[in-house]
Amino acid sequence: MERDFPEQYSKGLLKILKAVSIGTPTVVGSSADPKIMYSADYDLMEDPILRRNSATTFQKKIKQIQKIGKIVDTKIGEISEWNLLKKPHIKNGNVKEYNQGNELEHLSALWSKKIITHEEFMTAQTMLKPHLNSVEFLRARKELRFGILRWDLKEISKGYKELRDKSIIYLDEAFKTKGITKIDIVTWLKNKYVEISNIILWTNSAGKPYAYIPSVKKGLAENILEFEAEGNYVKVAKRMLSLAKQFKNLTDRDKLTEILNSPLGKLYLVTADMEVLKEFPTIVRKCKRKELDLLKDEFAKLFFPELNKAVPDLKLLPKMKEVLQREMQKALKLKNLLPITRDYQI
Repeated sequence: MERDFPEQYSKGLLKILKAVSIGTPTVVGSSADPKIMYSADYDLMEDPILRRNSATTFQKKIKQIQKIGKIVDTKIGEISEWNLLKKPHIKNGNVKEYNQGNELEHLSALWSKKIITHEEFMTAQTMLKPHLNSVEFLRARKELRFGILRWDLKEISKGYKELRDKSIIYLDEAFKTKGITKIDIVTWLKNKYVEISNIILWTNSAGKPYAYIPSVKKGLAENILEFEAEGNYVKVAKRMLSLAKQFKNLTDRDKLTEILNSPLGKLYLVTADMEVLKEFPTIVRKCKRKELDLLKDEFAKLFFPELNKAVPDLKLLPKMKEVLQREMQKALKLKNLLPITRDYQI
């Protein structure tokens, strides 16, 4: 069960969500779940048909977004042959079909063609060990996606981008590659700055996406593995909840919902709000003082002893994150959700 769109969204929020969307988006994640009390951002997904005028429509959309917020990142497509570690995969917790020699050969070819820099070459060599465990593999695969295409506003306006090999790719060509289109913005909403992301999966006339999308189980289970290794137990819990809902595991769904609606949820929300202020200092300059002042009321209700009598201060962020992740790990263990069970493993 999800919130009804657009009936259950305020006019101010709807204006922003529609501004970042090509058509009618689907709101996904915790912000769309009426049972989750605390959500820090908004994630959208849509699958419009790619038409002759889609590039022009997208350019107009980017201009429109700039009137209501700041675009902080735009990914449009990929050159998949420039990505390493495409064949290996995880099965039963182990990396399968990884061959260091083949990956190093691919890496050397990219370097000799001047597609990657010497620094990128040296970093990749270090990551491509003779044998990789699951976490090392996922980190390396993410880091060594040299084919991901990030576009700046000027490139979008022109409608084309110069690639690493000095060739040109046009917007409509990038839309047809195996990479998604993703727009990330920061905007002022009601009383604070929020992050909003929209993933666009362009499709052909039959509705088949051009981008490669891993299965829900595979993608979320990989995320859980990575986030646990990082000690990010909030994201572990949120990905677990997504899987529990997907496979109708009502017991775990209720356990995770209870955790995320506890004082931990409030701490997560306040911490996320503070992280936005720290990560985008130039973007939040206009209303930063106003948000910090308004956050005083939220800080006054934080449940945890280490944060008693705390007031909003970006210097406090490390302590807030430490308390949040430590207490989330404890909560997951108390609900027998850690160690991670087979349901959430690859």
